[in-house]
Amino acid sequence: MSSFSACAKCGVAAEDIEQKLLKCGRCQAVAYCSQNCQRADWKVHKYQCEAKKTPTPSTKESPGATKESTSAESLDSPFWGGPMTSESVSERLLRVLSKALPPASERKQEERFLKAKELFRLGISLRLQENLTDGLMGLTEGYLLADAAAPDVLVQYVHNQKHNGSLLSYIVETTAGKTSSVDDEIRLGFLKMRWLDVKLKSEHELHAQNQYPDDAAIKGWFETAERFVAYGKYLIEKYPSADRRLISRITLDIGKNVYKQNPPDKELIEKAIDLWPEDYIARSWGGRHEDLSALVGEGDGEALLERDSKYYGKSCYELAWTLKDENAKLSETYLKRGLDWEKIPEF
Repeated sequence: MSSFSACAKCGVAAEDIEQKLLKCGRCQAVAYCSQNCQRADWKVHKYQCEAKKTPTPSTKESPGATKESTSAESLDSPFWGGPMTSESVSERLLRVLSKALPPASERKQEERFLKAKELFRLGISLRLQENLTDGLMGLTEGYLLADAAAPDVLVQYVHNQKHNGSLLSYIVETTAGKTSSVDDEIRLGFLKMRWLDVKLKSEHELHAQNQYPDDAAIKGWFETAERFVAYGKYLIEKYPSADRRLISRITLDIGKNVYKQNPPDKELIEKAIDLWPEDYIARSWGGRHEDLSALVGEGDGEALLERDSKYYGKSCYELAWTLKDENAKLSETYLKRGLDWEKIPEF
């Protein structure tokens, strides 16, 4: 009998499908309900799978080791920051946080994603070990570095008769009321915003697939959207002097107006940029010349984005267009950067 309880991609429970879940043939640490789910998850899973495909010598020599136990142990494989040592999980988290990434011009987007995945891995582990402060720190720093790197196991939204949530919602709900500092409270609030964002996006997709046919469900979605904005405003008002990066991202969440289906609030987006000028996400929403220049680097200056980022090419082309009459030579430079970006393999 399979020890896996759900599909690693879509989250469907093993007991809810007729066939047995299919293990990944390489690492056997995850399982899927279908080949379609396995293919869809490969873009993310391939990095974890690569790290786990070769058992460690100690695993080979252990007389009690089985294929099942080998898979479980390899879930601890790090994504970034070097191999595991005798350090504690909290010590590793602090070491990973203190180890800086190379400048954007000298790294690939993949390296930033892998560091973020490591922060998510450590954050989940620490929170489940009841280390609230370090767990919240790891998860929050992962989101700030690369929110798109959040693992499926954290954000996969399950909506059926038995479940309505994700591991992220579980962490948020079970941590509420247990925080002991302002830093922990604002981090928890930020993670709650991320959970509401996951919920809204997932339920919107379900509605688009006609899995939410009734008006009550649609009304509930709009109520959650209002709650998302109201909660963000509450956090900003209650913690005005908290970590400026978190306040910036929350301000940006409200300013984007994604769920209210209104044009972005430029004043709020510019405020988010002022709070955290180095944030590539806020800058990508800014759209001003100074924001685009910050993303790709002014002349030979340092950029916020890696050259293989999809936003890098887009920003270069936008700059080339806006400068074509004002500064033809600089416009050509950005156009060439955009054309060079076209040749870079997609991450």
